[in-house]
Amino acid sequence: MISQGAAAVRGLRLAQWFGLNPDDGFIGWLPLFHCGGDESLYATMLTGGTYATLRRADAATMYRMIERDRLSWTLLLPGVITDFLNHPARDQHDLSSLRFAIGYANMMPGVVRQLTAAFGIDFYDAFGQTETSYLLAHAVCHPGEEPTLRKLPSPLLDVRLVDDDLNEVPAGQPGECVVRGPSVMSGYLDDEKATGEAFRGGWLHTGDMLVGNDETSGRVMWRS
Repeated sequence: MISQGAAAVRGLRLAQWFGLNPDDGFIGWLPLFHCGGDESLYATMLTGGTYATLRRADAATMYRMIERDRLSWTLLLPGVITDFLNHPARDQHDLSSLRFAIGYANMMPGVVRQLTAAFGIDFYDAFGQTETSYLLAHAVCHPGEEPTLRKLPSPLLDVRLVDDDLNEVPAGQPGECVVRGPSVMSGYLDDEKATGEAFRGGWLHTGDMLVGNDETSGRVMWRS
């Protein structure tokens, strides 16, 4: 369950982090029951931009819509990113309005490096989940750069790496990522047991084990 307040915070976080404005447009091939689809819709509505909806992620259709409506950002996940990069119709369209994409660079770093170089865009390597937001943490890869596994937590979330007793683990040691903040879910519908387990100790337990690398201004940098 995600409250209206949590949904609004998720949209505001995206709008702030990516500097969205009325000239931006999202290529919305993800379903709206997926956090990548609905959070991007909230951010677009809050900033007055364009949200272009597609029935499926077809690269040629995405090219045509980017050129026609001057769309500027999207999510490019495994299975879509390679088609978007290598489709033969790519050079037939003006795609200069595209300025960044979001996805999972650590899964296919070579493809991401090719993508950013070919399109001249930034790529944000996201880490998150439906319960917290798809932008729980991220790293940015600029055109032609090799993606890094190091990520910074996003604004408006408290993030800790802890042991089984909720004690923070020192840098260099693995710990579970636990989160709290205004964008976190309210719980699981009609499942008090699962909700209690997820929020034990007052923090949402993501189930993801991470390793802290450094600390800067109170924010943990980690390697997933």
